Amino acid sequence: MFLVLISFELLNAQIKPEFGLKFGVNLADMRTDENTLSPRSTFHFGFEAEQQLSSKWSLQTELLYSRQGNVRRGRTEEGVKFDNILALDYLNIPIFANYYLKDGLYISSGMQLGFLLRAQLQETVGTDSNQQNVNDNYKNTDVGMIFGAGYKTDWGFNVGLRYNWGFTNVLKEPLAYTLVERNSVLQLYMSYRIK
Repeated sequence: MFLVLISFELLNAQIKPEFGLKFGVNLADMRTDENTLSPRSTFHFGFEAEQQLSSKWSLQTELLYSRQGNVRRGRTEEGVKFDNILALDYLNIPIFANYYLKDGLYISSGMQLGFLLRAQLQETVGTDSNQQNVNDNYKNTDVGMIFGAGYKTDWGFNVGLRYNWGFTNVLKEPLAYTLVERNSVLQLYMSYRIK
């Protein structure tokens, strides 16, 4: 029924889709069994397209390169400080609905599919540091839900805040310190629409 309504709205929509370039900051973390994790500050960028369905509703999809992961800090059993940075880079494809409240202010909700491009771990214990490819430890895809809010101006500038809540346990097998790792990413973004 929902698809029929969307199809009807698209057929009646006289407004052409808008396309834009998007970039922003990520505050990325993983939901795990452990409590020694810290967020990783990174970035995302890509393309977006929005089709207005009515004065209140629109459908939007994006193609984003997103750097995610986390930072694991603590001390070894010998008391030596460690600082491990997990870098998970994804190609994310969110599809969601925007509901416009008033004068360009909107809220968003939808789903996101992510494809893992790279998984790298930089381990620092004391003064020793090494970097290793950990692609084999992580699943190739991630599925999550997104929630957000933003503001779109009449001249094409868009700014907003979004949270990606990952459903998928992205680990192929449990690690020594956790059985589960799920993506958790807060994004502050800006975009410019080409009309």
